Amino acid sequence: MPQTQPPIVCERTRILAAPPIAETLNAGFYFCHPYSYWERGAGENTNGLIRQYFPKQMKFAIITDMQIDQVEHKLNNRPRKTLGFQTPNEVYFK
Repeated sequence: MPQTQPPIVCERTRILAAPPIAETLNAGFYFCHPYSYWERGAGENTNGLIRQYFPKQMKFAIITDMQIDQVEHKLNNRPRKTLGFQTPNEVYFK
């Protein structure tokens, strides 16, 4: 069956449910190699965007749910070059 969805990329851990998930979604499933940041482009980019709001030295225990919701809203409504300068929300909710 041809793949109709973008592949799923798993970072570091092995998920035993990977084959059934990929088959159900009709998508490929790939495990990234350790320390191979270039295999995790979207994840690494998102981590960088999140770090603009929550620097590495910040303790996550002190971050409130409200702060997380605010950052989530900002990031999901930020235009992305890879999406033709649309926001993730615009693309997802089309």
